[in-house]
Amino acid sequence: MAADYLWMEGIPLYTDIITDVRSLRDEFAVRDEDVITLSYPKSGTSWTKEIVNLLHAGGDPSWVQSVVSWGRSPCVETREGLELTKKQQDPCSYSSHLPVQLFPKSLFTSKAKV
Repeated sequence: MAADYLWMEGIPLYTDIITDVRSLRDEFAVRDEDVITLSYPKSGTSWTKEIVNLLHAGGDPSWVQSVVSWGRSPCVETREGLELTKKQQDPCSYSSHLPVQLFPKSLFTSKAKV
């Protein structure tokens, strides 16, 4: 069981889906226009992402219904989600379950909405 987790600063992270958290924290650039959903797992993240995406689309459900959730608001700590996030145009919307101390440092100097 311990082999399935990467311990970083006393926090267990599941290694099958987590990208390199150190480089994410130190190198990922959070832009001023970004909209980020940070939450604990199983705390209503999917509902919140749907609401944020509907607001982004001006209430028009056609975009929300035609693009899968992880394509509209990818999870930045996963390998696939990080690549999708880097390709998004402004305003970029993404989510994360990372504790704030492991989230990219650039968040604290940006004007991103969290």
